Amino acid sequence: MSTQADIDRVLAEYDPGDGDPGLADLMRDRLRAAAVDPDAVTVTAILVTGAEAMTLPSPETVLRLSALSLNRPPIVSIGEPAILAAPGGAGKSYLALSLMAQATRAGEADRDVFSAQSDAWASALGFSLRRGPQLYVSYEDSCGRVGDRLERIGALRETVNHLHIWGDPPALFDPATSSGGGAIPSAAFVELERVIRDVRPALVVIDPVSAMMGACTLNDPTAARSAMRALARLSTETGAGVLCLAHDTKAARNEARAGGSPGAGAVAGSGQWFDSSRSVLYLNRKADGGISLDCLKANHGRAGWSQPLHEVGTGAGETYAGFEYGGEPIDAYATQNGKTNHEKQTDDDKTPHSFGRAVGV
Repeated sequence: MSTQADIDRVLAEYDPGDGDPGLADLMRDRLRAAAVDPDAVTVTAILVTGAEAMTLPSPETVLRLSALSLNRPPIVSIGEPAILAAPGGAGKSYLALSLMAQATRAGEADRDVFSAQSDAWASALGFSLRRGPQLYVSYEDSCGRVGDRLERIGALRETVNHLHIWGDPPALFDPATSSGGGAIPSAAFVELERVIRDVRPALVVIDPVSAMMGACTLNDPTAARSAMRALARLSTETGAGVLCLAHDTKAARNEARAGGSPGAGAVAGSGQWFDSSRSVLYLNRKADGGISLDCLKANHGRAGWSQPLHEVGTGAGETYAGFEYGGEPIDAYATQNGKTNHEKQTDDDKTPHSFGRAVGV
């Protein structure tokens, strides 16, 4: 749990600036209430009628599928964290960095300038991501290793000046002291909020969930729910989308390789990780060697689509360079003649159903 020294250090390092003098007090109150004295937290209900709710804007989408034929379903929106899961070493970090590097290419430091551009979206690998600074929270790779990955995918130094990397940070959550389990934000979580308000990223990628949780138990449903709710609030308050990378389970991996849907087991730990995410993507390496990014869950759009990908630099003597666009999205788990479309891709005489051309790639 965060100590008083942790709290004092974070607050001492934070300078709210002239534009937001009350933020330091807000951070102090929130951290002390949640981490030092949980009983001090008070709740006040704010009710909105259905009619009033219908006049409110929908959360801004940050990351979406590019395919017009699927109405560009949202994946990550403000206040709605999502998860991208995959087996270890499958390439989820390369995939996330490819999207983020593309979104920073406008070359402006101010997110308002990014948003004001006529083309507010960057496109890569069949997906569209809001242009703007990006923040990559890396627990598994040092900043230098992340730099190596960026070089491998062909990112130019002058185009990733606004892709910010926080390498090997402390855990964002500590175990709750209550007997019911759970997780509470750590001092590092408050520092993350300060960084986000300073950098103003369009997207924050946390890699991976297991390290973010520190000493918390991944199988604890209360901890999973608490963490995702805290990230949702952080996203809403800062205006940054949040995408968490996660490992899968062996059972889910085997099911996916056999052509089926990995289901909630796509995210290792409690099923609450799957349930609490607004969208869940799965980087699927199939038995026939094919690779795709599959949408297992989409609360505000269509799930079940699969965006094919191709690996670059896997031949003898070649340098691995991540992924490239692999063609039109397909209906991943639609069944025809007893087989899913993933299974049918292994049949030479059959072509999976297509949703149409993916634009802007």
